[in-house]
Amino acid sequence: MVTEDRLLNVAEAAAMLKTTKDHLYRHWAEYLFAFKWTPRQLRFSLKGIQDYIARKLEEQHHAGPPIPAREHLVD
Repeated sequence: MVTEDRLLNVAEAAAMLKTTKDHLYRHWAEYLFAFKWTPRQLRFSLKGIQDYIARKLEEQHHAGPPIPAREHLVD
């Protein structure tokens, strides 16, 4: 993990988050680590993205493996 923070542009953030730039432009306000640098520029905190990814991985770890769907049983 990085101890110092730096700002990422949309392309860099999309690559780290494995999503599209379009998704980030449409949903940037949903991420606490995203903000408008200027009225036409978005920036993302590198440390914020790393923390977000770590939380998501931790949530997946605690959720356990997915439960397979049960087939419909007929008596």
